[in-house]
Amino acid sequence: MENIIINLQNRIRNKQLIKKFDNETDYNYCMDYEDLEEVIGRDNIIIFDDRRDLYEFEYWNDEEKNKYSYNYLHINKMGEIKIKDVLRCMIHDSFYNNNNNLYNNHIFLEGFDKTTDIQYNIGCGS
Repeated sequence: MENIIINLQNRIRNKQLIKKFDNETDYNYCMDYEDLEEVIGRDNIIIFDDRRDLYEFEYWNDEEKNKYSYNYLHINKMGEIKIKDVLRCMIHDSFYNNNNNLYNNHIFLEGFDKTTDIQYNIGCGS
């Protein structure tokens, strides 16, 4: 019975986190609720977000592209780093909540692709 209550509490917290992510960033969470518990790294990871080649930025100069379509998000936490930890960091990173979606149609968070032991590329769709 105790495990059922803990699982229910985790689901409620995860739904609240997704709602906060959707409300406080310019992005929408489009992964499964269960994915929030997925461990994607330990101690230190980097989320690399490079959208400079997207059609929305085709005619922008490099300075503008770098401001609105390029970001490194460093996450430091002792032990396991889960996707929900990444969302919490994205909520507090100005790159994800400064109206970038005015310039970018790729606002649906679909996942993370591991590129090195500590680096992941963000996957966003339109």
